[in-house]
Amino acid sequence: MTALQIRLMPELLDEGPACEKAAFGLLEIEADDRMLTVCTSVDSNGRHYHDGPYVSGYHLAEWLAWNWWRLRWEPRPADQFTPSLNWTFAHYMTCIGQGYVWPNITFSSDGFECNLTSERSTETNTSLIYHGAKPVIVSATNFEDAVDQFVGLILQLVSDAGIANTNLQTIWDDLTAERNDREIARFRRLEALLGFDPDESEAQKIENLLHDAPALGENALDEIATGAMEDIKSARQIAEETELFGFDINTNDAIRLSGPIPIQWGHSPAWQIGVAAANAVRQQAGLADTPIADSRLADLAGISTTVIESEKCTNSLSWVFHTPQDHAQVALRPRWKNGRRFDVARLLGDSLFAGYMGTSGEPLSPATRSYSYRQKAQRAFAAELLSPLKAVRDMLGNDYSQENQEQVAEYFAVSPMTISTLLVNNERTGRWGSWE
Repeated sequence: MTALQIRLMPELLDEGPACEKAAFGLLEIEADDRMLTVCTSVDSNGRHYHDGPYVSGYHLAEWLAWNWWRLRWEPRPADQFTPSLNWTFAHYMTCIGQGYVWPNITFSSDGFECNLTSERSTETNTSLIYHGAKPVIVSATNFEDAVDQFVGLILQLVSDAGIANTNLQTIWDDLTAERNDREIARFRRLEALLGFDPDESEAQKIENLLHDAPALGENALDEIATGAMEDIKSARQIAEETELFGFDINTNDAIRLSGPIPIQWGHSPAWQIGVAAANAVRQQAGLADTPIADSRLADLAGISTTVIESEKCTNSLSWVFHTPQDHAQVALRPRWKNGRRFDVARLLGDSLFAGYMGTSGEPLSPATRSYSYRQKAQRAFAAELLSPLKAVRDMLGNDYSQENQEQVAEYFAVSPMTISTLLVNNERTGRWGSWE
């Protein structure tokens, strides 16, 4: 992961509101030695190459400050191809507006990492065309530092211009106080994970969810809240649905790694954690690069094959739930066998990550549709465990066609999407991607 820098080189602006003029200049956003704001302007004298646009940093600072909680904590939506307007306004720089053509940069976080995607302008007949760049990943703490420094710069420019009591100063002071108050910060983070702007949700609903934390686990609450909006399950609903759809699981019979995963949780891309753990399981269990039978997968997870063969399912997520009596049950969302195998593998991976995540002893271990760091690690683990990349490559040879990928997916008893994403994540199909 690489450092993020948001810079503004002040320039003179003759007209406009005082705050806008005070913070006008050339904007550059850089990470991984890659300029994400490169653009070409077009005028009567021809085309001109720039490292960034001429905009008012005041509007960007306001946008960053107001959306800080969501930018810092909220992953991209499960349906990444059709994000809601609510998500778009909080994560797409193009939505800043205020009369400027902003870079096509999207911010999304998984809790540990922030992904910046800079896309090329779709309109080529405009006066400003952005070139786009390969996506970059920075640490969430680096994102915080970069925003703090940029907003601090803008506030200084505005102050130097003799302007006081600005809206930006008010938002930033409130945000700073919230970040420094543990209880308020917890409230705001959960609010953001649900997909709400500050104070957009009903405060009592957030408080009710926070009361569920002891029954579910602090981390588990965040996981099931992410992207759920109003559809988050309460502790009572989890317990009731576990009774209806759950199967006994003997966690003591499940495989446990004999050694540590050689990658530190939260300090490497989530998919690397998942792949490393899956390879360790295969090696420890003496598994060759061949498909894992239902019975073998069940043994690894400490369940019966009935869990995989059944069509009894929940309607939203999969989980393992531990009762106070030390009784554990697993409930799965998918109805079809391949999906159930995948989620069983995900939950097995989650149990192996518990010591690294600090979630040992939490009652609930969820597998959701979100793209938090934990969920990405789960998916990468399940994909590598059920369909090892080396074996997939050997079977595909030089034929990466959809038909051949579907045949490989059938052989390993996984979905075609699993094979496709496995290849994308390892850049075998010429696309960029990961288990985000």
